[in-house]
Amino acid sequence: MGGNPETCVGLTGVGDLMLTCFSSLSRNNRCGKGIAEGKSLDEICKEMGEVIEGIATAQEVVRIAKEHNLNLPLF
Repeated sequence: MGGNPETCVGLTGVGDLMLTCFSSLSRNNRCGKGIAEGKSLDEICKEMGEVIEGIATAQEVVRIAKEHNLNLPLF
């Protein structure tokens, strides 16, 4: 869809991915753990009191995947 593959493998892409996966400093990481604990997005957002950018990003990826009939099982 026109993206540059180097964006994902550069420091920003890999660094952000690693932070999200491994660090409790990441809002996305804490949100994911909350979901795994069975909390709703509303509960998580209220508890954190911060913007969790991954929520809007995930919603947009789902929309784009449907629009382009993409199979994204890991997403």
